[in-house]
Formats: sequence, C-alpha cells, structure tokens
Amino acid sequence: MPCGRSPAAVNRLTTIFKKPEGMELNEPDRPSRTGSTMKGWEVRDIYEDRSYGCPHAVMILVQNITATSATDHYFTSCEIKAIIRVLRIRSHMEGYLKHNNLPLLVLSIMGPNHGRMLQASFNGGRIVIQRSQLFDFVAGSRRVMQLFVRYAVSQPVGGHD
Repeated sequence: MPCGRSPAAVNRLTTIFKKPEGMELNEPDRPSRTGSTMKGWEVRDIYEDRSYGCPHAVMILVQNITATSATDHYFTSCEIKAIIRVLRIRSHMEGYLKHNNLPLLVLSIMGPNHGRMLQASFNGGRIVIQRSQLFDFVAGSRRVMQLFVRYAVSQPVGGHD
C-alpha cells in the first residue's frame, strides 16, 4: 500500500517543501498595467510523502479575492499560477522523477468565506485540472468543513506511476 494513509505514511507527510530560488509560492497584492489591483495569493502548506513512494500531494492555497458567481465557473489566475509553480517544482525533484504522474489536490480558500477543491495532475507533457463547485463555509458551516477535512486526509487512489 505505497500511497495509503497508514500511520507510517501519515508520519512521512510533512510541510517541508523544497523550492528553487526565485520560485515564490506567493504573490502580494500589486497594481496591474491597467490600473486595477492584481490580487495576491499564498500557498500556506504542501503535504507530501517525503519518502517519495507516493507522488500525491495536498496544497492549501489562500487567495485575496472575493468569490463571485463567475469564480464558481472559472479557475482564478491565482489557482493556475500556484498549481503550475508547484507542479513545476515537484516534477524536477529527484525523488519524483520515477513517477509518471504527479497528482495534486488543492484546497483553494478565498473570501469572504468560500473555498473549493481542485485536482490537478501532470504527466510530463500535459496538466489536467478539475474543480469542485464553490462552497460557502458559513452557509454550510459544519458540513462543508467536514468535506474539506475529509478531502485533506483522504487516501490517494488510482494509478500513479
């Protein structure tokens, strides 16, 4: 069970994540060329198996944007940037070179009290990203929080090599 969440596998999960110099996993709010404000984002944590037996990872992404009805139908630029940067870093890490696919579960949090889950994978040539609906943490408080926790600690499944 190389990708299971057995007690030993859970003990190997860590937030220690190597990133190359200049490859920041955040961007502050800043003015755009059009005069509006580009909203910031930050990768708060990445949980991965540092024994490299399992290529799956979970990323917590916090965005400084307000969720709208449009946000529910499209990816945000923050989500795309964070996913591409993390997949790029992971695809060059020596321990993951033996894997043909790098799955990434993203717990994407945005204002005022919203979030969604994204599943991204990179097979060396193509990135595939899927997203859930947008969830309101206040309206569905306990149920929604339980869903996010279940995804965060879920057991990876499917082919990964």
